[in-house]
Amino acid sequence: MSWSQLSVRSQLRTYAKRFLIAGAATSAGIVAAYRNDLTQLQFDTFSAFGPFLRLLDAESSHNVAIWTAKYGIVPRDRRPDSQSLGVSVWGRDFPNPIGLAAGFDKDAVAIKGLLGLGFGFVEVGTITPLPQPGNPKPRSFRLPELGGVINRYGFNNEGIDAASQRLDSIRQQGIVGPSTPDVPRGLIGVNLGKNKTSEDAGADYSIGVSKLGQFADYLVINISSPNTPGPKGA
Repeated sequence: MSWSQLSVRSQLRTYAKRFLIAGAATSAGIVAAYRNDLTQLQFDTFSAFGPFLRLLDAESSHNVAIWTAKYGIVPRDRRPDSQSLGVSVWGRDFPNPIGLAAGFDKDAVAIKGLLGLGFGFVEVGTITPLPQPGNPKPRSFRLPELGGVINRYGFNNEGIDAASQRLDSIRQQGIVGPSTPDVPRGLIGVNLGKNKTSEDAGADYSIGVSKLGQFADYLVINISSPNTPGPKGA
């Protein structure tokens, strides 16, 4: 073996040792920083994927986020809520006042994962009596300079029957009351809307109340959507 080959091998071993030392030091630093809060480490690690999600269009990013929550890939906040955060409204006790509004989980497919993030309540919908596709795409747009998003989905959802089955399943799992480290619990709201082609908004709302009210801690009637013809004047 030539001296040049030995020299290259020696350099490679040196670089490998430096890499391992640097990696060990970095890992030790991370463990030290998060040793008393591993839950926060999970959230910070998950947040690091944000820039990659933003490589997708806004609606695709939304769908990926729903998928990760549906299958429990999102982190879970196992830290108990302070009793001082509890809020009682109209006879409903919220473990904390921070919730997820309707429009994110439109079809009640990811409630357990979303409550596990630490929300005090999750509001699903808007749900209409019959399935409908919503407005034509593209219908969701980022505003990078404002750090915001505009959506014009138009009540796209799979309808009341599909949502009813999922909400019934969630209730049977007992996801209500105080959370435990293994079972996230919180309140579930249901946002009700009318179908785009419906000529009787009141009847659509009544169907929603009668079919989904039994599964909801509270109901919201959506009569002010600017993206759907009719509700504003209902």
